[in-house]
Amino acid sequence: MVVEELISEGRYHDAMAVADILIEHYQMFAYIMVKKATASYQLLHREFHEKYPTAQDVPEDRHPYLAYLQRINQDMFDRAESLGWQALKK
Repeated sequence: MVVEELISEGRYHDAMAVADILIEHYQMFAYIMVKKATASYQLLHREFHEKYPTAQDVPEDRHPYLAYLQRINQDMFDRAESLGWQALKK
């Protein structure tokens, strides 16, 4: 799948954009919502978790982007769960 390939290549913004198009046309596609959440998490990890030890260390001008990625991540998982998707339990 295109979104998975983009994620594997580290093209997270592209993966999210393709996911948006798919979700627009297939509003009940929980799997793609999870993939979008995964892409946003990878961006959170790369752009914030690896660079800043705590949220207080994130520069003020980066706070809106941090909040945006966190919101996408949570919203996509919430929407997928509302459609019956469940995370695998370890």
